[in-house]
Amino acid sequence: MYKYSVVIQWSDDDKAYVATVPELPGLSALGGTRAKAVKELSIAQKLYCAALAESGSLPEPEKMVTFSGQI
Repeated sequence: MYKYSVVIQWSDDDKAYVATVPELPGLSALGGTRAKAVKELSIAQKLYCAALAESGSLPEPEKMVTFSGQI
């Protein structure tokens, strides 16, 4: 499984939640609930990533950066 970031936002235009992956531009999925949007995104992401992997252009997932709190 790929470890990409997921962003979930409400869309007034679509009257649904929209789930996207910032590292994979153009990939999104809709759902009536947050869980449904993420489930649909997971399905789409597998297919999308398989196609990118075949072409050799699959980007690396972004890693969470921890901060020490020091300035």
